[in-house]
Amino acid sequence: MNTMGCIMTIQSNIFWMLFLPVTLLLYHSMKDKNKPLILCACSLIFLLFGSALHTVLFLVLCLVNLLIGIGICQSGGQTAKRKGLYISGVVLDTAVLVFYKYTGIFSSYLHLTDTESAAYKMLLFPLGLSFFIFKAISFLTDIYRGKVTVSQDACENSLVYMLFFGQFHSGPISRYSDMALVPAGGRTALLTQGVYRYLVGFCKKTLLADVLSRITSEVFMKSSPDELSAAYVWLGAICWALELYYDFSGYSDMAIGVTNMFGMQVPENFLYPYATASASDFWRRWHASLGAWFRDYVYIPLGGSRTKTRLGTYRNLLAVWLLTGFWHGISLNFIVWGLGHFLLILLEKALGIPKRLHSAAARIFWRIFVLTAVVLLWVIFRCNDLMQGLQFIAVMFGFGAQNPNSVHRVVLMLQDYYAFLIPALLFTVPVIPMLQKKCEASQKLNAAWNVLCPVCVIAMFLLSITLLVYGGNNPFVYAAF
Repeated sequence: MNTMGCIMTIQSNIFWMLFLPVTLLLYHSMKDKNKPLILCACSLIFLLFGSALHTVLFLVLCLVNLLIGIGICQSGGQTAKRKGLYISGVVLDTAVLVFYKYTGIFSSYLHLTDTESAAYKMLLFPLGLSFFIFKAISFLTDIYRGKVTVSQDACENSLVYMLFFGQFHSGPISRYSDMALVPAGGRTALLTQGVYRYLVGFCKKTLLADVLSRITSEVFMKSSPDELSAAYVWLGAICWALELYYDFSGYSDMAIGVTNMFGMQVPENFLYPYATASASDFWRRWHASLGAWFRDYVYIPLGGSRTKTRLGTYRNLLAVWLLTGFWHGISLNFIVWGLGHFLLILLEKALGIPKRLHSAAARIFWRIFVLTAVVLLWVIFRCNDLMQGLQFIAVMFGFGAQNPNSVHRVVLMLQDYYAFLIPALLFTVPVIPMLQKKCEASQKLNAAWNVLCPVCVIAMFLLSITLLVYGGNNPFVYAAF
């Protein structure tokens, strides 16, 4: 369960029309020493738009993690104390996440049927909790490893790291060191870059993800088994893969843009994952900050690939992918989705792919195979349960019902949405960076690019606002996780 009610998101009108401009004005008018306090206060206001109860929860967790972090720093050479504090903090954070992740089980057990009761509302999954816990564990681990130092005199920087509204609901999962202010001389350029990046993400979410969701909703939610056909489900599966990409990468663009506006930088989160050459490469490109988190705080501590045997490496990979599946949910389809990606990566490691693929034909074949497997696994991810997912996949390969009427429906949907589907497919590869690079070779082309690109983005942003006014918008998909 989660709360999608009257929350403020970084796409909502109240955010970009009022909250963001006012916060930016206050922030940039303050001296550097006061900037963290402004961000702390504004982040709490941002959270209060969702739930006062959950805001208290986040604030308490922040303070507890901060105190534990300070305790680790002040413990000096007392190894047992440092380790005890660190383990206590990680266990507490993990327990809170597990409790809320499976809150449906707890609420049923406690017979909380009154949806207006304070107890029921407190048990609802707080939006952003998963990413908050990831950052909290990263914070404590980096302190324990000696990479980060915190003190009572600068505790507001730690609170900004954990509560900053720009990255709160769905990441990217930054590290504490990422949240440092850039030098004053570079902030104006970063502010301009941030505004541009925010607008790009807004357009990706509204013009592509939200429009594609109309197709995926019809195929996956409104169709009964006897209404399906291979073409119909393939269209839905491909559109779902594209929708998820533009929804989450659009959010990441907006989050990175907002962070840049406040003079801070954060690592990229999506690096054209559908342009991948292998399954391993796909997960270095897709939600890169989550992959890096699991690598640094789960895979490497378990031994990573530096184990005595290959089986040890495979065991560590299995642990990571089981945790990834469980993180998305306790349903069997999420576990199978995680295991599917584990098997793909295992196959590549065992066969030495793609390094051993010397011919262009072999590399193209493997790329197509990986992308097909990724789309099929997204179907499993999208469906309500594993059986429905397997049923859809069976239809995609010609088994089960093949309704000719749904084939006609595919033609109609392609006619209605081709203006959105073509750019959605095109922009999965780095077309814009390639064009920009070519334009940089000519002074005139570069000047034209620098004018036309912002104009096009602003035009698309105005179109996005029009669609929002007349058609509404969908919540971010990953906010549910």
